[in-house]
Amino acid sequence: LEKSSDACPADNILAFGIMGVFMTMVMFAAAWLFTRPYRHDKVHMACSTFCMVLFIQNLLYMLPVASSYRLSVLAGQGGAYSGALVSFSMIGMCGGSVLMWLFLQARRDLWRHSYGIVCVSTFLNTLGACFYGAMLLLAAGGRPMADLRGLPLVARTIDGTGFGLVAQLGLV
Repeated sequence: LEKSSDACPADNILAFGIMGVFMTMVMFAAAWLFTRPYRHDKVHMACSTFCMVLFIQNLLYMLPVASSYRLSVLAGQGGAYSGALVSFSMIGMCGGSVLMWLFLQARRDLWRHSYGIVCVSTFLNTLGACFYGAMLLLAAGGRPMADLRGLPLVARTIDGTGFGLVAQLGLV
């Protein structure tokens, strides 16, 4: 495979970015619709919300797989950087899980008041996904990515941290 921008046109990256934003909006709309019937039953509401949040987070974890190599080439990197773009989400997940474990050790009944944690987790996922999408849009616009190559990794780590918070919370 060539390491030139001819091997991966920027319009493909733009399409993946738009697809990611669209899928995120669809998943948030679905989360609202699927949890609405349970708004008066807290147990079912918690279960359905948690399942939907995990589904959204797993989807956000997988979306960059399709665009990571193209972004890697545009950043002047190779396959290892592409793998790092996918893997850094799991590094963030580990950090988020450890952080939630520490919170749960300090306050054992924290799971009873978990709505705010789920909101923070979803915010981190959305922030990381939007940040990564912005990097895709910059790459699609022809911006030289060599000086910005650390930012997509930061975006993936932020996304993973949100995933780790709610995944650890769900184990309680």
